[in-house]
Amino acid sequence: MNKRISVILASVMTAACVLTAASCQSSKKTDSASAGTYSEGAVKKDSKQFNLFGLGKSKFIELDTYSVFTTTAFGSIKQQEAVYVVNPKTGNAGFGSTYMAGYYVFQLDEQGRADYRNAVSSYLKDFEEKRLERDSNSRTMKAYGETDVYLDWGSIKASTPNTGKGKVIFGYKFKDNSPYFSMTVYPVLNDKYVNDTSSTLESVMLSYYMTKGQAVTMADILSEENVAYVFQQDIEARQGGKTISGDEY
Repeated sequence: MNKRISVILASVMTAACVLTAASCQSSKKTDSASAGTYSEGAVKKDSKQFNLFGLGKSKFIELDTYSVFTTTAFGSIKQQEAVYVVNPKTGNAGFGSTYMAGYYVFQLDEQGRADYRNAVSSYLKDFEEKRLERDSNSRTMKAYGETDVYLDWGSIKASTPNTGKGKVIFGYKFKDNSPYFSMTVYPVLNDKYVNDTSSTLESVMLSYYMTKGQAVTMADILSEENVAYVFQQDIEARQGGKTISGDEY
């Protein structure tokens, strides 16, 4: 077991998910796509129930399919199918989805995932205590801090050659009278552009929106326990794929 996996597995024993209590105390209702209800709707999924795709061979390991809301060219929001992923080389985890004319994979490292969970926890508290400001502005869009984000992107899901590191800002915004947890990523410089000026210079600005249920589900699925589990499954898949030579006699 390599050092990265040891660190991740060790952190699992001590890390406490700040959202668990909120989920356990919630009602059995599930947030609808319209985000119109004040109900909690996330149920933690056992990592062993995942149908993992790409083990031992792919750039990203896919965990589960869900959805997020993205901004359209006209400023409205659109629900997009998303797939939760883990990068077995870096330990980053997040989700991939279509964004306007491209496909973006949004990833957080271990510290970033902790920052995300804290941001969602603060949002849930403000939501339940009715402290969200309906007159959303730049201050509400950055109400819960920022952290590092890693992007891979391209024109389609099967080809994401562009990469870059930037900042994601956590906050919230009202859309059609419903509050959404928001994640904003300003254009990120493309690492590939340094050696290939014919490639795109930077990413587009990304604005993701989630209902309470979506935000909590992402935190649960991308828990350190689940990420460590996926890592271990990938290691075993790569080891199992090695060719074993016959004994010499």
